[in-house]
Amino acid sequence: MNLSVRVHPSKSICMAVSISLLQLITNAFGSDWSTWLGPHEDNTTKSANGFETDLSKWTVAWKTEVGRGYSTITTHGNRAFTKGHDEASHEAVYCFDIESGQTIWRHSYEAALMPRAHGGGPNASVVIDEDRVYATSKDGQLHCLRVDSGEVVWRVDLPNALGMDVPSWGFGSSPIIYGDQLILGAGRIISFDKMTGKINWVSETERRASYGTPVIFTYNHEDFIAAMHGNGFFIVKANSGEEVTEKRITTKSNVVSNTPFVFEGGERIFIHTNAFSEVLRFDGTDIEIEWIDRKLQNSQTAAVMVGGVLYGLNGLPENDRTRIYARNPNTGEAYWSIPDFGFGSLIAVDETLLILTDHGELVTATANQESYQEISRRMILEPTCWTKPIYANGRIFARNDAGQVICLVQD
Repeated sequence: MNLSVRVHPSKSICMAVSISLLQLITNAFGSDWSTWLGPHEDNTTKSANGFETDLSKWTVAWKTEVGRGYSTITTHGNRAFTKGHDEASHEAVYCFDIESGQTIWRHSYEAALMPRAHGGGPNASVVIDEDRVYATSKDGQLHCLRVDSGEVVWRVDLPNALGMDVPSWGFGSSPIIYGDQLILGAGRIISFDKMTGKINWVSETERRASYGTPVIFTYNHEDFIAAMHGNGFFIVKANSGEEVTEKRITTKSNVVSNTPFVFEGGERIFIHTNAFSEVLRFDGTDIEIEWIDRKLQNSQTAAVMVGGVLYGLNGLPENDRTRIYARNPNTGEAYWSIPDFGFGSLIAVDETLLILTDHGELVTATANQESYQEISRRMILEPTCWTKPIYANGRIFARNDAGQVICLVQD
């Protein structure tokens, strides 16, 4: 599989030393999951010393409560981060010790719950970059905090910065880092100086907001940003925000919450929506449809690719018969699909699919093109679970929408 590669230019000898130290930690314990899409920005990760696929051999290290929301767990060294809402008036960013689950710090701020066809609470995940934490609230407060203390470095109001109202379901884009830029999407793409919060650029055309996260990719030695908006898909240049191409689409209720999945060196882009799925071919200036399937639908669960096979979930929140599937990403050919996972989510650890059903069952299955090969399953949380599990530093982290967070370790 030839995935596109993000470019993060090294700025100093200190950064090079930090990277070397992080590599030593990775070799010993496995990668951090410091961004919403994980260490490879494709919902996959590798284990350092082998991933135990039998879930009965995992022990609950700790549980805690963070309040309502859907923010994924992210990690940085010995710390884990997420967000939640108290269902009254405040949202908070939490920083935990990954060994004990004890709160190291908590940054709370007044924010809207915004329950609409779901329980409400923050959608976006916390992103960690060096000594900074970046977090977006449901109502559009972008905070830059210090990793060690939670102290506020800077804060930006996204509705003011973008010249827009808060979207119907709030802001859902997790921040992403590109060199010195912090990038978010909400109909437009906006770039900030990650150290100061100063706006670098905003993409030109005003569009209806989507609720997914943009993705940076490289095609033919040039960096681009692929993103959804409420009525379509578009690509801009990563350094300037200059718009390259756009495709208009129609979805149910104009809700688009997924992140595009870029593969084959930026030449192909998989789009998953609540009305259809398709693969687009990109040539650096324009896009064209390679295949489309109107029965393959999902409004927010990101797909994964293992061994050149695309795995994901087909179904919507109101459909309890959501199926996990395996597909040929180049042709759309269906290899297999299995029902009864609910509106869950998945990632890949090595060659294993790690799935969390919306009922709270954690499942392991072999990533296999020929057939669905389940290894084990275990109930770990109460419903409803729409947030994907993660694997980082030899641990599995998961949460539900009520704010129960669990950490599992191998026996």
